[in-house]
Formats: sequence, C-alpha cells, structure tokens
Amino acid sequence: MDAAEAIVQSLDDAGIEYVFGLPGSVIMNVIDKFHESDVEFVSTRHEQVATSMADGYARVTGRPGVTLVHVGPGAANQVVGLGAAYRDASPIVAIAGNEDLERLGRDIWHEWDVENVLDPITKWTGQVRRGDDAARIVRTGLVKSVSETPGPVFIDLPKDVSREKSTYNDAQKSFYDHNELSVPFSRPEPHSADVECTLHLLEDATKPLVLAGGGCVRSGSGDALKTFVENTGIPVVTSNSGRGILDETSSWSLGVVGRRGSDGANEALGQADLVLGIGARFSGLTTSNWTRPDPETTLVQVDIDSAELASQYPVECPVTADARAFLESITDRAGNIDLSWEEEVISEYRDRVRTERAAFFAYETDAESIGPQRLFATILEEKDDDAIVTQGGGVHASFNARQPAADPHSHLHAISFGGMGYGFPFALGAKLGAPDRQVICVEGDGGFTMVIQDLETAVRYDIDVKIVVYNNFSHGTQKLRQARLFDERYLGTDVENPSFAGVADQFGMYGATVSDPSELRPALGEVLDHDGPALLDVLVDPTVWPSTDDIAQI
Repeated sequence: MDAAEAIVQSLDDAGIEYVFGLPGSVIMNVIDKFHESDVEFVSTRHEQVATSMADGYARVTGRPGVTLVHVGPGAANQVVGLGAAYRDASPIVAIAGNEDLERLGRDIWHEWDVENVLDPITKWTGQVRRGDDAARIVRTGLVKSVSETPGPVFIDLPKDVSREKSTYNDAQKSFYDHNELSVPFSRPEPHSADVECTLHLLEDATKPLVLAGGGCVRSGSGDALKTFVENTGIPVVTSNSGRGILDETSSWSLGVVGRRGSDGANEALGQADLVLGIGARFSGLTTSNWTRPDPETTLVQVDIDSAELASQYPVECPVTADARAFLESITDRAGNIDLSWEEEVISEYRDRVRTERAAFFAYETDAESIGPQRLFATILEEKDDDAIVTQGGGVHASFNARQPAADPHSHLHAISFGGMGYGFPFALGAKLGAPDRQVICVEGDGGFTMVIQDLETAVRYDIDVKIVVYNNFSHGTQKLRQARLFDERYLGTDVENPSFAGVADQFGMYGATVSDPSELRPALGEVLDHDGPALLDVLVDPTVWPSTDDIAQI
C-alpha cells in the first residue's frame, strides 16, 4: 500500500461519499485509487466550483466536504471557496498535490508558499512528509474540520510522498467505525453554575430575547430551541446563519436581525433588556455594525468555542457549551417560567415583521415587465415547502433573504464572506448531499457567468438542480449604488449577456427564457417539474429595485 491508497482508504472508511476536484499530474496516483473505492471523484471545470460544491454538501449534511486539486494554480483557485467556508464555519478538507518534496524550496515549477497563503482562511494546515504519515494527517484534518467551531483545513501532498510505502491498520479503521465525523463532533455540557446564572438573569429581565446563531444550526438544536421557547414564551430572533432554526412563520419568531434583517426584528433586539446569544458571534453583520443591542443590555453568550466568548461585547455570563446541550439543560431547570413579553408589545413586533415582508414582495399585477418582487413571490409560491434555495451575492440576494425560512438548511449563501458566484456550486453540492430535496439556485447574471462552465458538470453527473437566472444585464447592487449615491453616473455596471437558455441547451440541459409576466409562472413550473437539471433565464426589469430606502441593506 502506498500513501495515495492510504489516503483514499481513510476517506472511504470515514464515510466520505464524494471528493470534488480536477485532475492534475501530481495527484493522478491518488485519483487512480478511487477505482477501487466507494468514494466518487466528481470532476468539475474549475477548482472554485469544486470547493464551493464541497461547501454546499457540507452545509446540508454536516459532514466534511472533501476536495482534491492540482498544485500551484489549482490550489490558488480554491481561495475564494475556502474563504467563504472559513467565515461561515463550514467543514472542508482541501487536499492539494505538490511537486516532489525533495525539490521544494529550489524554485521548482508550480512552487509557491501555499500553506502560508491558506493559513489565514483555514483552521489548520498540514503536509504529508512521509508515506507512513498519510493516514494520520488525513484523520487529523477530518477531525479538526468538524471539531468545536468547524471550518476548512488544508493538506499538502507532495507527488513523491504519495508513492511512498504506507501502512493502514485495523486500529485506524476502528477509529472511523466508532466515531461519526460530522458536526458537532462533541457536545460539551454547560457547567451547572453557568445555567443557574443564566436563569437568574432571565428571571430578572422584563424583555429577554434569544438570539440564535449559526452554532444552533450546526448543533442541530431546532427541537431543543422550540421546546425552550414553548415552555417559557421567550421570543427569538436569528442571525443570517441561524435562519430557519425556528420556523420564521411561528408565533415565537421575530425573524432575522442585522444588515438584511427586518426593521421589526432589529428594533426588538435594540429594545431587549437581556439577550441570550446561543451560537451567535455578535458579528457586524448581525448587530448592524455593533449598533444593537444597546450597550446597557445584559448579555449571556453561549458558544462551543470559548475563544468566541466576549470577543465583541462584555457579557454577564459567558458559557462554553454546545448549543443543544445548553438548551436541553436550561429547559430542564427552567420548568415553565414565564419569559414572555407583554402581548400587546410582542404582537406589534410580529405584525411589523409580517407587514414589512408582505410590502417587500408587493408588485403591480398589471405590470408589463417582470419585476424582482413578482419573480421571488412566484418562486416562494411554486417551490416545495422543504426546498433548498441557494444564492450568491447581488441585488437579488435582498429578496432571498426575506423569504421566510422554515428549515435551517433551506437558504444557502456565503453569509460572512459575501461575494458572487457561490449559488450554482452550492446548489450542485447541496443536491448531492440532499438528493431527495428540491434544490433551486437563484443567481444573478453577473455571478452566474463566473461559474457558467460547470453547467457541463451538472449534465455529466445528472445533478438535478434548477437554476433561475436573475438577468438584469448589470451588476445590479453596484448600479443601484451609482443611481442613489452617485447621481446616476453609471460606469462598469452594465453588461451584455448571451442567451443563458441557449448556453444551457449547448451543454445538453433544458433551458427556457421568459420576459412576459403572464408566462413566468408556467415557465417556472415547467423548469421545476423537469426531470433533470434545468435553467430558466428570467429577463428582469432593470429599473425596478428593492423597496428599502437603506442602501446598506442591499
């Protein structure tokens, strides 16, 4: 057995279903070993797409997404994808080949300081320097990717080392048999004193509020959170990464706070006299650049990673614990204490959130062009209840962000890193991770053209994603800024596009174009019902913008 075989055997025994990547000369020995493995190597047309496919897969499954790419430029092309995974705590094991170890440091072809470049956007980097280290390094990377706050790791594999003799014994296999490699890898329980401290603070508060973050999603704490709020009546807001952990249409949910949150939810966060942040980092995105909650508000912060505690605000009670473990513990001790707000006050906030959402999607039914409000209202009405909707950055993201989420994995986007071009590869990976769920990518024309080549990947692997292109022939967010902040002095924001339906057809995918409002619903229905990957190019009226007056919300 050589090191390449030990690596593939490790991935197989760890339950890895897919490895996403591109072939390259320094990794061909590893790729060859997949012939004898249950792991499927999914070859994409660009390493950024491979990385974001792994990310989308990891977000919906909680298991590590794994990539395998070529040396030098191949690894460099992963930076955009790894940056998003790092900022959103998504577990990825990125493996890149390298030139022969004995020649590194001598200005060999392809060489660059890859580990130091990727170090700031990964949890850990390691290099396989001996054949016998291969299984250990892969195991270390897999565990680190899902431990505490999850995230991407990077493994460098020199070509000559991949061919060295290696070992893989029963003890290594036994580790994978007895340890599930998924998020969370462990569930640290809260100290009883921390739970009691939290309860005392809650009982003294008049307007306590739960802020549920991405840590709740990664912990799988939806049921535990629901039980806690049902027993106590405490209202809940979420960060963008915590969306759907509590059904946003439920009576306890006030929706999303922060930059793309609702005014009602943001005001509730500002009015609360105690905020119980569970799995929430109190980032600038969540707190509207630290303007909410009020500096005088009492804060309790619960996080699986103690390094996150009190890093943004001073907190009265910092709790190191898994989100679900904390919620189960405090529910057991709280009994049925009443933490609800005055009904008149909380009803006003609920009504404001619902009214705001309805106004955001309102459109003129007799309009002669397709406005974004009509498009997204139609998608909301036509999609499956448990559909996964993915997106990249752009003006269209404002509408996706306001569609109510009933499931913690129903909306995928690069939340903290931002950026265009993520929606389509996220959708490809999500569909492989959740094959029984409808997956819809809603992507702007600018972002979609960054990754359009991988329509071929969707066709070749028959990945049944539905793509809706929000086509306004512009970089819409920036054009809106030019319209509102620069007196309509446009430069660099208008583009020309091909027929996206025609491009899809050339790749062997069903494609259609729609511009008439009366034809939107039947055209969308045909794409959603199509057996196999399909694309709808929606020519959106470029003069219709989101209704918000706050440019920072776009």
